[in-house]
Amino acid sequence: MALTLDGLPVTAGAPLDLTGLATGEHTLHAEASGPGGTEVATSVFTVRADATGLAHLIFTSGAKDASIGTMATLLGQKQYSTLATWARVQSGKGLDAGRAALIAADAKSLAGAS
Repeated sequence: MALTLDGLPVTAGAPLDLTGLATGEHTLHAEASGPGGTEVATSVFTVRADATGLAHLIFTSGAKDASIGTMATLLGQKQYSTLATWARVQSGKGLDAGRAALIAADAKSLAGAS
């Protein structure tokens, strides 16, 4: 069995942590071969930003308490554009760059939706 998510290999039977996926369209592809032949299945799904998911990204970011507090306050006040900017500025400065990019992208998406 071969599995890929957005073209990257996934271990069969392992849980998928989808919390790190960027907003937008994603593709999960599976291919299995056996005596009866080969079967292929593909599923396309879309990740959309919402305040609950953004809160999860913030609270599991590994950032210092003060940084989490700032981001949570901005989120609670629906200051999404400010939160996006703040996350970009803090990237690599106590906030993991990858997580900062996801927080900024989700906040920017929410800013455009409000």
